[in-house]
Amino acid sequence: MANAILDHALPAALEMLGKKATGTDTGLTIEDGGSRVDAVFINHSNLSSLASTLKRLLKKKTPSTQLCLIRDQRLPISAGAKVTRELLKKIEDAGGRVIRVEKDALAVLDAMRKLLTVATSGDLSSNGETVEAKTVREWLAKNLPPEVERLAAELLGEAAAPQLDSRAEALLELVGRRKVVSVDEAAQATSWPKEKIEGYARTHPLDIRWFGGSCPVVCLAVASASTKETDYAG
Repeated sequence: MANAILDHALPAALEMLGKKATGTDTGLTIEDGGSRVDAVFINHSNLSSLASTLKRLLKKKTPSTQLCLIRDQRLPISAGAKVTRELLKKIEDAGGRVIRVEKDALAVLDAMRKLLTVATSGDLSSNGETVEAKTVREWLAKNLPPEVERLAAELLGEAAAPQLDSRAEALLELVGRRKVVSVDEAAQATSWPKEKIEGYARTHPLDIRWFGGSCPVVCLAVASASTKETDYAG
């Protein structure tokens, strides 16, 4: 799903910022003045497949300073995937960048994608009049959401991409795999104190939920069918 969103909405967003973005088999090529960024989507759920992709990228002759890897933050890489982690480190050590796209940025891009699709099909109207795709693009260019602007800046190297704490990543991987985990077990598996786990859950309710009590647990966040937003309990 993340690839579909990035494939369609990200080039449009970059073009609204005055950048030329061309789709490739693996992502995008972004022209920024005299420099070029090769953005590769690495949203593989199979980590063996991801490792194979990273090996191919390391063998490419394209300077790694132009390489930017993009992965959905909701797809953490487990601590046990040592080969994959080592390959990512090699790419970063060579000058490449890894960006973990946050859920809210993907949600905004998805909304943009759907709006542009409806407008392009001629099905978007206001007060009984059809709104052309050109009009929608012009409006979006003037009102580009900050989540998209921030992601673009990270892609172009104009802003540092936030780093996900390795223990937070381990927690997300554990909860994503198990769905529901006792806090005691989560603390043992991630080497993270219980209060840190609670703090992360309370500040990231779109990722995981915390349920307190005598035996507190954390579980995978699931959007409400009615509100499409996520609550958490404490």
